[in-house]
Amino acid sequence: MVNEIKNQINRNSKDLTIFHVSLSLGIIMIIGFIIRFYYLQDGIPLIADGLDYFTYAYKMAEIGNFPKDWALSNNGWPAFVSIILSIINADTFLENTVIQRLTSMTISILTAIPIFFLCNRFFNRTFSLIGVSIFIFEPRIILNSTMGLTEPIYILFLTLILFFSFKDSKNATYISFFLAGIFAILRWEGLLLIFGLVTLFIFKNKHKKKDFKKLFLGIMLFLIIVIPISYINLENTGKDGLISPLLMYGPGYIAFWMEDDECPDGEKMQPTEEGIACSPIDEYLQPVNSKDVFGLLLKNGIENTIKFFGWALIPSFIMFFPISIILIVKNGLIKNWNSDKTVIVVFAIILLIPALYAFSRNFNDLRYLYVIFPILSLVSLVFVRQIFDKHVQKKVIYVAIIIGLVIISLIFLEERITTNSQIEIERYEVSKFLVKNTDGVNLSSFTKYFKAAEIEYDWPNLPPPNVAGHMPLQTKKFVIDEDLTLEEFIKQNKEDGLTHLVVENMIDSKIFPEVYDNPKNYPFLEKIYDGKDSELISKVKIFRINYDILDQQK
Repeated sequence: MVNEIKNQINRNSKDLTIFHVSLSLGIIMIIGFIIRFYYLQDGIPLIADGLDYFTYAYKMAEIGNFPKDWALSNNGWPAFVSIILSIINADTFLENTVIQRLTSMTISILTAIPIFFLCNRFFNRTFSLIGVSIFIFEPRIILNSTMGLTEPIYILFLTLILFFSFKDSKNATYISFFLAGIFAILRWEGLLLIFGLVTLFIFKNKHKKKDFKKLFLGIMLFLIIVIPISYINLENTGKDGLISPLLMYGPGYIAFWMEDDECPDGEKMQPTEEGIACSPIDEYLQPVNSKDVFGLLLKNGIENTIKFFGWALIPSFIMFFPISIILIVKNGLIKNWNSDKTVIVVFAIILLIPALYAFSRNFNDLRYLYVIFPILSLVSLVFVRQIFDKHVQKKVIYVAIIIGLVIISLIFLEERITTNSQIEIERYEVSKFLVKNTDGVNLSSFTKYFKAAEIEYDWPNLPPPNVAGHMPLQTKKFVIDEDLTLEEFIKQNKEDGLTHLVVENMIDSKIFPEVYDNPKNYPFLEKIYDGKDSELISKVKIFRINYDILDQQK
C-alpha cells in the first residue's frame, strides 16, 4: 500500500494540480454531454433492445415490482431506469423514452471519472485526461449512449471493477466482488467476470494463504447480489435470467446440434423468440457434421472477432492502440511483467469471450466490443507518452490531441448519420398511420418503428411480451421478393395477412418506382395516403389492396 502511494506521487509530480485536473475533467465531461445531446434525435422513439428495456422499465415503474411472466434477460438496466421513471413521472410515450436516453447519456459521461483513476494507476494526470478524452469522444460510444441501451452502465461498472482490482486493500477486494454482482445482473455475460476475479485473487495471493478468507467473503458479496435477483426472476418467469441464458446460448446451443430432430433439410432445431423451433442453418455451418460444429463456430468467431476488432479501432483508437502494442513489445514491457498487467490481460480475455461467441454465430454487432474500450483507452496512452517524450511543447501537444479527438469524432458522426432527422421523424409518423389503418404491409424504411408506433397508439397500456420477453409486433411485415411481379407478391401473401402496400420511389427496386409514378396502371390499388399531401420530404404513398378487383384480373 505504501509503495502504491509513492508510485502515485511520483507519477503526478511536476504535473497538473488537482484543481486543474478537476477543471479539465469537468470541461471534457461537459463537452462530451453537449455532443451527445446534439445527436439525441428528438421525436424519434427507441427501437429494438432499447425499446424492450423501456417497456420493461415502464411496467416495473407502474406496478412497483418486477413484472411477472416477462422473461427479459439483462433486466438490471431496466430495473434501474424504472426508478428514474417513477421519480420523474412523465406523461407521454416519447417523454418517457427521452428520460431513458438522458439517463444512459449521463451514465456514459460519468464513466470519465473511473477511467481517469484507472489511467492514473499507470500514467500521470495529463496522460490520464487524454485517456478519458479518447473514451468520452469515441463516436460509437457517443451514439450508443443516446440509444437507451445497457452498454453505458455496463461499461461504468466494468471500469469500476477494473480499477478496484488493481488495489491491494481488503476493502477494494470486497468492493470489486460486490460490483461484479451488479455487473452480472446488468448483462448475464458478466457472470464470466467472477471467474476472472477469483483467478486474479489466487494469482496475487498465492503466497498468502491466510488472505483466502477474503476470497470467500468476496464471493459471498457477489452472491448476495446475484441470488436474490435470480430468485425473483425464477419466481416470476420460471427462468433465473443468469445461469439459464449462459447455458442456453453456450453449451446448450452446441447440444442442439448433437441431437437428432425432425427438421427438414437445411434447418435445425434452435432457440428463437417464440421458443424452440426449426430454423435455417447458417451458410458457414453447411454442410455440417454435428461433431464439427464447435470447430466451425470457433473458426468463424475468431475470424469475425479479428475483423470487427479492427473496425472498432476506427477512428479514435487506430492512431494510438496499434502503435502502443508495438511499443509494448519493442520496449520490453512484456519482460517486466507484474500483477497489474496480468489484471489487464485477464479482463481483456474474459470480456472478449461474449464477443467471440456472438461473432461465431454472425451476430455481427460492434456493441459486443464496446466493453473493452476503457482498456483500449488505457493501452493507447503508451504511444501518447512516447509523443510527449519527443516534444518540448507538451501543453500544445496535449490540447492538440484532445481537439483532434473531438474533430475526428464529429467528422465520423456526421458521416455515420447519413439520414436527416426530419426524415426519421416522418418515417415514425407514417409508421403510426400504418399501425392504425393496416393489418399487414410490405417491409420498407417506413416499418422500422412499428413496435414503437403500436405502443404509442395504445399508450399507456402495454401488450404482453412474447416468450423471449420482447414486445410482440401486431402489424405484419412481408419481405419483398424482387424476382416476383407485384401481382405475384400480393397473391403469395394474401392468406398471411397482407392488406396494404407502402410504396417508395426507390431506385434499387424493380417494382415500386413504377407503382409510385403510375398508380393508375394498377386498378386493384386504392391510394389512402400520399406524403405530398402532408408536405413530407419523404416520397411515400400507401395503397389498400382491393383483392376483389385483383381476383377478377386474369
